[in-house]
Amino acid sequence: MKKIILLFSLILLCGYTASATLDTLTYWSKGSGVISYNNPSITMQWAHFYPKAPCYIKKVIVWFYGNSGTANMYIAGQEAGSSVPEVVGATSRVIWGQNGMQFNAQPSTAMANAVDINNVFIDGNQFFVGFTQIATGMFLAS
Repeated sequence: MKKIILLFSLILLCGYTASATLDTLTYWSKGSGVISYNNPSITMQWAHFYPKAPCYIKKVIVWFYGNSGTANMYIAGQEAGSSVPEVVGATSRVIWGQNGMQFNAQPSTAMANAVDINNVFIDGNQFFVGFTQIATGMFLAS
């Protein structure tokens, strides 16, 4: 009887684990037009995402056009429910970041850059992906 209960529990656990799904959240797609912000007073650019439930981020695909160059990339979490990231404020919670990342771009067409994030956990219903110090002549497709 104990073996049957143990086997049944194992089957339930495997079934629950196998039910995890992969989802793709998009901010911009190649088929839409390209808009960029190139005002020098804009020092940060952020995209806001709303996952259906707490999740792990495995990969971020970023689209740049113009010149290839470097930028700093960050992921911020729940931010106390604010609709804008308060990255420079006291409530900031940057949960992943890398400075001086190299990104590829093309002058006339946005180019995809895949960044492996390695399972950053988002415990909430929103997160932000942001960029600072984007190289001159390189534009984030939005």
